[in-house]
Amino acid sequence: MNFEKQAERINKAHKLIFEQNTGTPEEFAVKLKISRSQLYNLIDELKEYNAPIKYSKKITSFYYSKPFELELKYTLKIIIDENSKQK
Repeated sequence: MNFEKQAERINKAHKLIFEQNTGTPEEFAVKLKISRSQLYNLIDELKEYNAPIKYSKKITSFYYSKPFELELKYTLKIIIDENSKQK
């Protein structure tokens, strides 16, 4: 998968979780344009960064059970080595 797209997806997931506006797992997956199984892989990935993610049936949303901040930045720089160009 494209790194930029994955970073944007993680940022969007974090925002929705932070705002407690994910909806059900199925709705959350649709909002992120991924399958439900991919959603749970993404949640596991966030948990690897110690994100305290829980799900509440009462509010119908994933949420952070304690304060959690996520700042994901990326830079893409394409370097073309003039010596490696084919003529």
